[in-house]
Amino acid sequence: MSNRKTTPILALALLTGLSLNLWDYGLPGKFQNSGITRGEYDAAVWFRHNSQPSDRIIADYYRAQMIGGVAGGKALLGGVFPLRNVDHPYIRAPGRVQNDLFILYNTSNPLIARNIAKRYNATHVFYSDNMRGYGNLLSYYKTASDYGVDVELEKFEDEGYFEVVHEGDTPYGVVRIYRVK
Repeated sequence: MSNRKTTPILALALLTGLSLNLWDYGLPGKFQNSGITRGEYDAAVWFRHNSQPSDRIIADYYRAQMIGGVAGGKALLGGVFPLRNVDHPYIRAPGRVQNDLFILYNTSNPLIARNIAKRYNATHVFYSDNMRGYGNLLSYYKTASDYGVDVELEKFEDEGYFEVVHEGDTPYGVVRIYRVK
């Protein structure tokens, strides 16, 4: 075979292989949901239907944005982009909320985690295995380009401070919502 005949065949085979890989990876879904999984979305819907108007949930930056949209703003979102003339402590001190959330997820001490949640009037804490791998707290303790939320999960299992109120198993791992006691 001449190069003139094999080049189009090889190009077509390469494009077919790449297309199959993109389909297998689920790229269209990743573009549509920005890395948020269906299980995480379902947990946000659960929170919307099973929470009081005054309830607030803590999550990483991306999931907090999604939960805030699904549940009518009931997520801790402030601090990354400070607003002027807004009288909320988590907005007036940019960066502090992200650093506090970093500590909340990283500490092994359930009392410290609960006290941080109470500081922001949070009633719930969100966790997912997907967040652990691809989330971001945008904290000064960890660079924004370093994805993944480091979590000491055992503290959330301490029933003196937290209670699992929603749990789902997904192809991407577990999704949980804890109530802060």
